[in-house]
Amino acid sequence: MTDGAERLDADDADDRRLACSEWSAPLLLEAGAGTGKTAVLVSRIVHWLLGPGWERATAQLAEQQPLANLTDAEIAIRTASGVVAITFTEAAAAEMASRIAGFLAALSKEEPPKELTAADLLRGDDAGNRTKERATHLLGAVDRLRIRTIHGFCHSLLAAHPAEAGLHPAFQVDAEGDGAEKLLVELLEETLPERYQAGEEALLRLAELGHGPAELADGLGQLVAAGATADGLAKDPLAPERQQALLERVGEIAGEMRRLLEPIAGNPRATAADRVFKAAELLAERARQGEKKDRLRRVIALIQEDTGTKELAELVDWSKVTERLGDWTKGKLTNTEREWLGDREAELSQTASALRGLIGHLNKLDLDGLEALRAALQPALEELERRRRRFGFVSFDELQRFAVRLLEERPAIATSVRQEITQLLVDEFQDTDALQCRLVERLALEGPADRRPGLFLVGDPKQSIYGWRRADLAAYERFARRIEEEGGRRAKLTVNFRSVPPILAEVERVLAPAFVPEPGVQPPFAPLTASEANRERRGCDRDGREAVEHWVSWAEGAEKTLAPTAVRIEAEAIATDIASLRAGGGIVSWEECAILLRATGDLPHYLEALRKAGVPYQVDTDRSFYRQREVIEAAALVRTILDPGDQIALVAFLRSPWVGVPDAALLPLWERGFPAAAADLDGSRPERLEAALTIAREAAGKVETPAREWEVALAAAISGLADLRAACRDLPADRFVQALRSRFPLEPLASFRRLGAHRLASLERLFDRLVDDLEAAGGDPAPVLRRLRRAVAEELEEPRGLPRNPGDAVNVMTIHRAKGLDFRFVWLPQLHKLAGRNRRNGTFWKDDPGEHPEYALLGLRTLGMDLVELAAERTARAERIRLLYVAMTRAKERLVTLGNWPPDGERLDDTLLRPLVETIGPEPPPLANGAARDAGGVLWRLAREVADAPSQVQVAADGPAADPAELAAHWAGRRQAADERARRELTTSVTSCLARAHPFPGAVAGEQQIEAEEVATAIGSAVHRFLERLVPGGDWEAESDRCGEELAAFLAMRSISDDAASRAVADLEALLRNLATSPLRPRFDALAGRIVARELPLLVTPPAAEAPFPLGALTASVDLIYLDPDDGALVIADHKSDQTDDDATLRKRYGPQLALYAAALTRALALPAPPRTELWLLRHGRVLPVGEEPAAT
Repeated sequence: MTDGAERLDADDADDRRLACSEWSAPLLLEAGAGTGKTAVLVSRIVHWLLGPGWERATAQLAEQQPLANLTDAEIAIRTASGVVAITFTEAAAAEMASRIAGFLAALSKEEPPKELTAADLLRGDDAGNRTKERATHLLGAVDRLRIRTIHGFCHSLLAAHPAEAGLHPAFQVDAEGDGAEKLLVELLEETLPERYQAGEEALLRLAELGHGPAELADGLGQLVAAGATADGLAKDPLAPERQQALLERVGEIAGEMRRLLEPIAGNPRATAADRVFKAAELLAERARQGEKKDRLRRVIALIQEDTGTKELAELVDWSKVTERLGDWTKGKLTNTEREWLGDREAELSQTASALRGLIGHLNKLDLDGLEALRAALQPALEELERRRRRFGFVSFDELQRFAVRLLEERPAIATSVRQEITQLLVDEFQDTDALQCRLVERLALEGPADRRPGLFLVGDPKQSIYGWRRADLAAYERFARRIEEEGGRRAKLTVNFRSVPPILAEVERVLAPAFVPEPGVQPPFAPLTASEANRERRGCDRDGREAVEHWVSWAEGAEKTLAPTAVRIEAEAIATDIASLRAGGGIVSWEECAILLRATGDLPHYLEALRKAGVPYQVDTDRSFYRQREVIEAAALVRTILDPGDQIALVAFLRSPWVGVPDAALLPLWERGFPAAAADLDGSRPERLEAALTIAREAAGKVETPAREWEVALAAAISGLADLRAACRDLPADRFVQALRSRFPLEPLASFRRLGAHRLASLERLFDRLVDDLEAAGGDPAPVLRRLRRAVAEELEEPRGLPRNPGDAVNVMTIHRAKGLDFRFVWLPQLHKLAGRNRRNGTFWKDDPGEHPEYALLGLRTLGMDLVELAAERTARAERIRLLYVAMTRAKERLVTLGNWPPDGERLDDTLLRPLVETIGPEPPPLANGAARDAGGVLWRLAREVADAPSQVQVAADGPAADPAELAAHWAGRRQAADERARRELTTSVTSCLARAHPFPGAVAGEQQIEAEEVATAIGSAVHRFLERLVPGGDWEAESDRCGEELAAFLAMRSISDDAASRAVADLEALLRNLATSPLRPRFDALAGRIVARELPLLVTPPAAEAPFPLGALTASVDLIYLDPDDGALVIADHKSDQTDDDATLRKRYGPQLALYAAALTRALALPAPPRTELWLLRHGRVLPVGEEPAAT
């Protein structure tokens, strides 16, 4: 170990001890990745609880009652109640509480946990027994610890003082904005018509710009979601001082460009530079001359040719000016310009970038439109806030804002709250914003020093990756300085317990140069050292693999690999590598592996590759949920049902795979008034249904298509739409959604697509959400529709549906989701992927205390929005470096990065490749043999060769040529399997499978056999209907007569001969009489209140190896599922009317069917064990238990 590493280790040990022993001053602990910050947090809390906290609680209680009367339980409760820990997520809060309880439980057994930071817990005589006794009592008071998110803390604070905070006594968190959206719609419906009718100038001005009622409603909703306030919007965005500030910037930047270009102005060899010089001179003059109130408008008119005069438009060609400024920004200069500039090239580039951005900003400004926007929306926002207060709706942002306001405006409450807290701990402090810093200040850094709680903050500015959630490193640094001013300290943890040394070395090699310190934007890099346990470990070294590898996702023979091709190569390479590692024993558990994505747009490609490789996976929450095809289609169906006038949804519904109307039929349908007819369907008027069906038939006659099945599907869809609208009106939410799922084959069709299990899980998640929303809306479809439309349009984040019990599976998630986690093996693809835009629909709101708000909405923007955008882009560039740091430090033993080289030089800053490019150069090392090492000795591979060589990979090694005969046999087998998949039936029933395996036993042939089979099937169906409708303990005779009548009518309709029909009815009557007197009747009657389901529909996809012939899926109906009256066990019963009574024959014939049912039910309901299965032999009046080992599904 080097002297530097030894010094880091020693400092780390000192700071860990400090964290558990310093109670007199604030402490900010900057904990690098994998340094065990949670263990330190928990250790500090445990040390406080057992030591100083216990003593302080004892002293406080002793002031209220005699010391002799105090119990340890009372002291434990008082001690725990004073600790407040604020975490970033609910999951982190739960983990912290669990670990504190675990530490205390271990100490109560005199078994100090190894993660407990080494510092004396208690000193003096009998310290061991006192520690044990206190830990035991504290363990019973763990629930008194206040461990929660910052929103949870603010909620509890406001709930304790709602009147003082100006809130409704029973206020509720409007987490997704549904309540505010409903109130907004009601408000605008009440007020906008009247305002338009009155000719309100602001509304008319916006209408001229193309912004009508719908746009205003949408825009106001976006402002509310962005955190806008009526007070902020009331501030004049065109105040004189704001106009002057912008004019001063124009004059300063244009003047600087004029100064730089003055020596070359007029040079005939530099006409482009001269053009920029004149433009800058003109801008600088306009910014200083004329009436102050008109100056900004004159500057804008100079640039906006459509608003200026013809004379001004011809004066400067602004497109050529900005083009040249763009060239200079990128360092593209002519020889003349380069000779003239000398060493001022960087200065010109910086000034050109600033001037180009400023010209673009001025070109986007519309002062009259901005003022109209404010005048139109501010009164509506003010009224909306009033109504939200009346109904008690509070957003997450408002929880924090109102809590800070309460503490600032009510000093007595702030003092009282501070006195209740003995220790305040904040985790993930690097992801806080200025408002949250103010909250912590009010709680812990104000009031007399001896009355403040202890303050302990943990954060790592190198892992601040939530700038798009307003995480603010500048606020972090200001707070850190405040702590030092208060006599506190900044400590650091640098010993990493997670990663092996090669990974830590690569993190430092690649990222240390990239962390260029910039106050408030980027912290300096801090190296990490491996823990003593990991110091000699080298990480993964199986089959030529190494701890760190960089893969290049190039296509073979292509000069440039397109992004979609790179995604496919990366996905296949990762899936192959994981499968190969598992096959070779390198992976014990799939969940040791993680694929960390920058974004989820390409997620399906990675999942598909894993599926093909037979690798199980699980996916976390993401925004792509509402982009999934099956979710969009299902949402269109729901919208069509709930909103009869939604023609866009109607078109999507008609074109869906379960209706299949061709595009050529849409025009004939619309010409005949189908939208109106479809809107009239409500399930109560048969003539309306017939009208819609008539239009459909007429339109179908005008369309020539090779296949006509869609006509039948359309008729069924129209009937289904009418029935489901009635169901929505008449049934509870859960029964309506169940009817929807049963009426249209959304789930069966989704299951046949690739990744069918995940698609089914997504639909289940959507339908669960629909039930919740319908119930919350109390039957009103309007809020449900609003949320559904917004979710699809804005791609709201939603927990992704997962197949039940994914169990051991590879983790696939975004880098942001992986923060705080670690994995043995990590694959990091998409390094070349460009950054997306975080600003939703062009809407932005920023309102710092004491400042005018800056905002953008409906194409209109405030005067300082360009500065906000520049700051946001600077922050985003810095954050991309930190995002790569977070991603690389998740790996324990192996880290693989993947990217498409060479990157686009102009967009390099928008990718995660930049640090690698700056370390390695613009090209990877030569990869002629598929693999090579760079100057640092790190291994590089061609990803496509990993994908093509799944088993054993070697560096620059050519293996023996494959045996042609083996290759031919392999591909012949693949072709045969593909042919079988192509020939497979989409679905078939279980009974059809049985008929193929056990043909109808009659010896007759031709039409007689067909008639005999149809009669037998009709009898079986009649008996099933009888048992499905019969109530345990009900009237068997009446139900028997009804079944006989229905069978006779059915056979007559089917043109069955009279003799055969008479025999069938007689056979049914005999069977039911026998059943009524058999032991099955009392058994059935005993099931009153125990029946779980009858005729339960199932859709099962069996593995290809277990399917009796090529097919997509099996459909079935389970006759009876009940809870055994004797032992409560779940039982599947299948009714059979076979003539044979031989147990072996029946078990052989029906055992696989029941096994399939049991396995499907076990999987669907996540049962701990398969249910019992049995046959009810109706002709013989007995029950036959069948098998205990169901086949896999």
